[in-house]
Amino acid sequence: MAWRCLQPSAIAKELRSAMNQKSVIILRFALVLWFCTGPSCSSPDHGLLDILLPSEKVYLILGDSLTERSDGFYLEKLSPVGLTVFVRGVDGYDYVNWTQRMDEAFAGVDPPDQIITVLGSNDAARYGPDQFRENVQQFHAALRQRSAAPVLYSLVPRTRFSPVQPSILANNERLRAGAPEGQNIMDLDAVFETAISQGRILYPDDEPIHPNRSGYELIGTTILQSLTLP
Repeated sequence: MAWRCLQPSAIAKELRSAMNQKSVIILRFALVLWFCTGPSCSSPDHGLLDILLPSEKVYLILGDSLTERSDGFYLEKLSPVGLTVFVRGVDGYDYVNWTQRMDEAFAGVDPPDQIITVLGSNDAARYGPDQFRENVQQFHAALRQRSAAPVLYSLVPRTRFSPVQPSILANNERLRAGAPEGQNIMDLDAVFETAISQGRILYPDDEPIHPNRSGYELIGTTILQSLTLP
């Protein structure tokens, strides 16, 4: 089925009215229209994204090697509006490492309006589900000492490395069921598995853990979509 893409300026006008009325339905509908594909979407104006992702907002991404190698998940390329994104990815890091290194996380960072985690692969190799959830809660408490910004937690892709897949999936489910109160979840694993089932190649032949550019761009697109959802 092909999506028909309406002019974003018209959607933006409706969205402003919807937001005044606190209408979630129209907001979600407008978001779907914006992220449609097809030739009719090739030359958008940026009215809608200017509302949903205002340029004055600051985003902080915390992660491990998945983030470190991501080239910022190509957010600068993928977003049609300017974003201020601070990317902090360190090979080998997990939630415990970032809990212990909040100075590193916030060094040189403008006060963030939104924090995003892309963590969990290293955690799965080190901690079972219950300890993992406790680590996430301690991480969240440490964040709250620095910032009141909402946090978007990720359920990371299971990778193509079969020995670690069961642990990643178990920890993902524990986080899904017990995320810090009031925080949102971004299911990267479901997005990846759907794309792979449709024939997309998201990993190099010789690298089962870190995605190729297509995989990183898929994460970037998912981040943008998640940030614009209420």
